[in-house]
Amino acid sequence: MAYIIEYAKLYQHGKLVDTSIAVKDNRIYSIHLPVTRLRHMRMKAGQFIMAPANVMVAMNFQVYPDENYLKCTFIGKGASTIIVTVPVKYEYELTSKLKEYRSRLKQCPLDYLFAFSIPQNLVTPKVISFCKKEKIPAVFINMKDPSSFNNIAWSWIKQAAFPYNPVFIPSIDTGMDPGPLLHHWCQILSKHNIPHISATLNEEEPLTLNDLKKIGIYPQRGDLHSNGEVSYNLFLENALLNVENGIPSFDYGKLVVTVLKGKVIRAGAGIDLSELKGDELNITTPGFFVSD
Repeated sequence: MAYIIEYAKLYQHGKLVDTSIAVKDNRIYSIHLPVTRLRHMRMKAGQFIMAPANVMVAMNFQVYPDENYLKCTFIGKGASTIIVTVPVKYEYELTSKLKEYRSRLKQCPLDYLFAFSIPQNLVTPKVISFCKKEKIPAVFINMKDPSSFNNIAWSWIKQAAFPYNPVFIPSIDTGMDPGPLLHHWCQILSKHNIPHISATLNEEEPLTLNDLKKIGIYPQRGDLHSNGEVSYNLFLENALLNVENGIPSFDYGKLVVTVLKGKVIRAGAGIDLSELKGDELNITTPGFFVSD
């Protein structure tokens, strides 16, 4: 089926632009190009703001997630993809934990990818080599002791990560002062040229474009482009509250439509996840599109 999303106000990459999008077989085959000569069915979207579907982190993913959990936590924020953290305390758990979580997620209606969550004493060449082998694009590191963080053999870690180079993401326990820890985190990882995200990620907030690029999810997600998936959100026109440093803030109470791979999963207050089966994203090269 072919159709045109006409007069869309598309917000992406920090800009709001008027455009029309031609869709065929659930893929975008034309965007930002004239569509006047195309004789497809047209869907007028001029009264909405369109944005790519979001990606969010699932820090405490339920063993067998029910629809209400997915609807309230992720789909309500316009997410079509989740990063599921796999907690690991010991090296010998790596294989079994990943296998367990992959089995859990087989029936998940949303797309997903995995990231290990480890204590800082597990930042070892063996663990990072395993991430490279299994194409785990991100590692959450629970940082507690800055002094022992200095003692990690970072040159070996960098060698173990190459050429895949999963990105390191800080995790800090509630009650700890994040300021000094994050300062030390950025200082050490920048010194050793280790790919990293400089701040903790909030489970309740969509990832920024820069974070999507660092993890390697962009442009599979976070971008509407030719030959890309038809996964987007439609908001009421007054839903865009502000934009700070290119990062939009939307009123998700004014999110009216969510489309995942061409299927409408949210229309108004109604959410339909029937017949949806998510896939594990394959991240080939984390950080490939990072420009800084």
